[in-house]
Amino acid sequence: MGVFDEVKERVTAREVMERAGIVFNRNNMCRCPFHQDKTASMKVKPTDKKYFCFGCGEKGDAIDFVAKYYNRSPREAAMQIADEFGIIYDSSVRSPPKPVRREKSPMQILEETKTKTYRVMSDYLHLLKEWERNFRPESMEKIDERYVEAVQNREKVEFQLDTLLWGTEDEKEAVIHDLGKGVEDIERRVREYRRNQGTVNHNRQRSCEAVH
Repeated sequence: MGVFDEVKERVTAREVMERAGIVFNRNNMCRCPFHQDKTASMKVKPTDKKYFCFGCGEKGDAIDFVAKYYNRSPREAAMQIADEFGIIYDSSVRSPPKPVRREKSPMQILEETKTKTYRVMSDYLHLLKEWERNFRPESMEKIDERYVEAVQNREKVEFQLDTLLWGTEDEKEAVIHDLGKGVEDIERRVREYRRNQGTVNHNRQRSCEAVH
């Protein structure tokens, strides 16, 4: 067999990730190295041939991981893995042809929807926790509406995220259905808030520099 077939047959995604220094918790979760992952959102069991990130949607096998992580071509990645794991292969076998791009199946569309929903709701949860911490009222006479929203929604969002990670397929689809187009609204609100927050911080920094 050629290097691609040998590597795909004998090396798991988990093995190359651990060799790269990726640390997994007891639930086989790790922080995704391909985006600014605040929580462990990539799940890879020890025997898994492929990896998948619930946060950014990044997925693939051992060769895909090494290619992206070390900025290698697929063939360079396969040869690197073969060298590191002592795999002997037939160098005369040509690389497999590039796959023909096909239309997305309903299952692929559903998986992409799950991934986006998890990412958006995860960002929203981080924002709710931030609001709950930063806008905690000193008295009951003056309560910021962002604090109220955080207290009312945090546990619900945590439950939705847990379901998207650990629930059955029916439970995951139910969460997606319940959220519906609200995910788009939440994504827009979080994005606009972060943008405005960045503008305020930038102006504040310039004011401080002017004073000093």
